[in-house]
Amino acid sequence: MVIRRGLATLIVFSLAGFITYLAGQAKVLKYAQLNDTIICYAAPGHSNLRIGPPQAYLSRLKSSAAAGAEINMTLISPPHNFARQTAETAAGIWGSLIHSDVPINVEIRFRVMEGEESGVLASTLSDGPYVVRTNGALPTRLYNASLAEKLLGRNLNGNSPDILIDFNTRFSWYYKDDGNPLPGQHDFLSVLLHEMAHGLGFSGHFLVFEDLGYQYYTIPGVFDHFLWAKDPRDGKGDWLLDTILFPIRSEALAVQLQTPPIYFKGPVTRQVGRENPRMYVPTEYNRGSSIYHLDEIYNTKDDSINAMMTFSSQPGEVIHDPGPLAKNMIYDIGWVHTYIDHDTLSDRESLDQPFTVTAKITGDEGILAGNQYLYWSTDGFQSKDSVMMTGTGNPDEFTGNIQVSSLETKVNYYIHTMDNYDRLYTSPSQAPESSHGFYVGEDTIAPVIDHIPIQFMLITEDSLYITAQITDNLGLALTEVEYKINGVDQSPIELTRDTLNNYHAYFDFSGGQVNIGDQIKYRIKAVDGAVAQNTTYQPATDYHDFTIEEIPPSRDFYENDFEEGISDFLTSEFFHDKPVGFNSFGLHSKHPYKEPNKDNTYYDFYAQLRIPIRLSSDNSFLSFDEIAYIEDGIEGTVFGDEDFFDYVVVEGSKDDGKSWHPFADGWDCRANATWFENYQNGILGNSNDSQAIPKEEEKQYRLINMLEDPYFQSGDIVLIRFRLLSDPYAVGWGWMIDNLRIQGTTAVKDYPMLPEGINIYPVPSAGLLNVSIQMKESTDQLQVILVNLTGRVLLAVKFDHPGDTFTKQFDLSHLPNGAYLMKFIAGQQTIVKKVMLAR
Repeated sequence: MVIRRGLATLIVFSLAGFITYLAGQAKVLKYAQLNDTIICYAAPGHSNLRIGPPQAYLSRLKSSAAAGAEINMTLISPPHNFARQTAETAAGIWGSLIHSDVPINVEIRFRVMEGEESGVLASTLSDGPYVVRTNGALPTRLYNASLAEKLLGRNLNGNSPDILIDFNTRFSWYYKDDGNPLPGQHDFLSVLLHEMAHGLGFSGHFLVFEDLGYQYYTIPGVFDHFLWAKDPRDGKGDWLLDTILFPIRSEALAVQLQTPPIYFKGPVTRQVGRENPRMYVPTEYNRGSSIYHLDEIYNTKDDSINAMMTFSSQPGEVIHDPGPLAKNMIYDIGWVHTYIDHDTLSDRESLDQPFTVTAKITGDEGILAGNQYLYWSTDGFQSKDSVMMTGTGNPDEFTGNIQVSSLETKVNYYIHTMDNYDRLYTSPSQAPESSHGFYVGEDTIAPVIDHIPIQFMLITEDSLYITAQITDNLGLALTEVEYKINGVDQSPIELTRDTLNNYHAYFDFSGGQVNIGDQIKYRIKAVDGAVAQNTTYQPATDYHDFTIEEIPPSRDFYENDFEEGISDFLTSEFFHDKPVGFNSFGLHSKHPYKEPNKDNTYYDFYAQLRIPIRLSSDNSFLSFDEIAYIEDGIEGTVFGDEDFFDYVVVEGSKDDGKSWHPFADGWDCRANATWFENYQNGILGNSNDSQAIPKEEEKQYRLINMLEDPYFQSGDIVLIRFRLLSDPYAVGWGWMIDNLRIQGTTAVKDYPMLPEGINIYPVPSAGLLNVSIQMKESTDQLQVILVNLTGRVLLAVKFDHPGDTFTKQFDLSHLPNGAYLMKFIAGQQTIVKKVMLAR
């Protein structure tokens, strides 16, 4: 197998930082994905090797027991009917060997590989890599999607494949699973099992390029943490990740990566009863084989049970068992794992209650009884005490008490357990270097309040939602909003806790307490549970304030080039601005826009047009010029997906601002190739934020039909707002809007298509999809492209001179059920529609 990429790509993306989002209570960071395709080449000759499936698989079949992992195999255009059955066999074999509560999605394609790929048997691309940060529960490593999902217990990428495998149809394949290939045939099941192992994580991130050694991500992969070598300079053993001995991008690392032996040293793997597995390390780095395969010694007769993960495959070779070495290496990287679920103790001011630590401890293959311990220290682990944790009577739950003898004491602690492979697990994972902690003594730390101030309220609204994030080390005794109407104090409003540190309340003016022009002043108050009742106000001095605004009479159109200001808008974190390098004013978000930097939180910023618009069937278009340097979501996600992250959207309200509905799907920097490229190149080092600053000439024209969604009808009187949503941990420069036209005479450019003129049916489709387009203007060519949600092109056709009415039926019956995107391109215009397949 070979990891293919160019050095330019390597350098750009190793600086690209993270894409960030939340997975339950875990923070998940996804690196910008390189083309990390692992390639398997055919070996010459013929092999008579025959190794059957592992006993775990055969036993499961005999007993009809459930697999430890569900693996879903999707085959695209398989050349033989037996391929599907054999793929299910591969899923069953690996599913009997590993553990995961999250289904693993594998997509298999069959194609002719050309050029330098003509000698390739198969190639594998894993989704990822991901860094999973769970308050110390896992070490900081790079994991591919399937392993990250297993460790988190939740799906990270929707219906996208976790593992994508291509097979080269230039070769003769034996597609049955009975292990009897004809002469000259490659056994499909053997190669598929091999490729699935790479997809599960039998791979890493070292390479040699131009006589320099690289780790091509700033955080190394989990597999790489087990690689150990003898230093050619002194013969001593060293870990390859020792960057003092082997600096990244150094000749020393390149030499080591080309100097055998290199071993995989893992505690589970060592229990096979032999030396640590030896990796294949030719003395000249071979991008088709080096490092991430077992050494050729395992192709010998005595060791052939471990031959599957050697670097080449011969015709006739049948290996339906990954072998004990590969299986246990997979276990070492995390496919057999132990989980410690624990909520850290809070600070206290007294010794009158025991300091009881409770944790749920579970293991994929059990835990070693009697080896659950609680360690604590009051001097930063210069010394420590411990107690064996005992069962509480609840399933898998253990408890122990920390002894604290005096006040004014800082306590650090961690939990320790062993699994049945004698592997040590701790919570936090890097204990005692990192640990849980609490303080016993007088509390002087005041609560912390994070809140985006309210800017206005419409007279038509009866209530107004207010949110805040409030944290405290000890716990909160009081959270409320103090406010005044036109300087007169009102009864405080209690803030209600939602989840974690999120609180909310409502200003209720349903009784007619306010009128147009009234001023509301407010501040948020939080008092902790300490004896001293530490108190925080937000703002720290004075009050936030907003005004009750009227809604003027509706209009049929609106235009604004923003040179004279934004007085027609009610705004939150939007401004009238002309940044350095821009020649004209526009409506701008803050640059960069704010991010919450707290789990499970988000900010909403908006600019709302004061003037209602009456929608017209004759010209229902809204247009503007824009630049949107907005954080991009996970590749393949669409608006509405959890992992779409930050976005901008134009919304309308038919009930005077009480509720809002998008006129069209929201978007981010991926809406324009230049924006996306610049945004990614602006992510430096380990920062999640993009430092890229756009130029005015990057403005793009956006056209929205306000009647495309049936929610809006001709004659509706709507309020319109431009909204930016910011979720945690990553932001960019932001959004600017100029030359706004709403149902004006210049709103519609001379584009050949209208979104509502494209009709796709039936919805969903069983496979035969009809497309009908009523063209607005003639065009020389229409291009239709179908992609899946990872952006992979599945269909691309061109039609010359499509005429006023274009109709075509597309046969998509070979594609699996799910969501797809169909792009229609005519001239400079692109319209995207969602397609659903369901049978």
